[in-house]
Amino acid sequence: MISFHGVAVAFGLFCFLLLGIGIILPVFFHGTATRFRTWLQGSRTSYYINSTGMVAHTHWRLRTVNQWKIYGGVDIDASVIEISSGFWRRRSAIYGPAAKNWKIAGIYRIMMEVDCVELEGLSGVPVETALKIINAYPSLQAMLDRIAELEKNLKVANTRRVELRAMVRALLEVIQGDRQKYRSQAAQHIRVFLEEVEAQATMMNEPNPSIDQIEFWKKVAIINT
Repeated sequence: MISFHGVAVAFGLFCFLLLGIGIILPVFFHGTATRFRTWLQGSRTSYYINSTGMVAHTHWRLRTVNQWKIYGGVDIDASVIEISSGFWRRRSAIYGPAAKNWKIAGIYRIMMEVDCVELEGLSGVPVETALKIINAYPSLQAMLDRIAELEKNLKVANTRRVELRAMVRALLEVIQGDRQKYRSQAAQHIRVFLEEVEAQATMMNEPNPSIDQIEFWKKVAIINT
């Protein structure tokens, strides 16, 4: 059984070793000593949403609502991401309402200055992006549900765009196919306008309708004209 005395002695030796390294390194290895002190001291950066809705950061500790109020300018309804590094520092974490369902799986840096966060279930993103995600969605599942909803809406919108282009092309073909019937000045203005619309749709790479879709709307146009 490990005694308290043994633990105390081991801890004392460890502290003595760190102290010795801190004294010896500056003498012989100035650059190494500086990096060691930086690692030992560590750092803390708190990323938060300010009162104007923008992402900001500070080296202050912002873990509680009282700390947010004392610091000032923090949206107290939002959550904070604290990025910590160093031997004595606690792990990076999320503070606020989002801490219930969001967890940090890892942190790293790109280009030596951009903090990135790996949220559980997501690949790494810049911390500013991660902060916006956890404050916009109560959980990963809620975000995935919203993405699925947006994809569904996009599919519906694309279908409607194809149908609208089918209508334009069908009406244009009807007018071009019977110029004697549609010889009035108004009909010619409509034809020119539809040609311009079709040309713009082609330039913008709008999805092309099928022949069946065009034929369907041609029949509708002929019946109604």
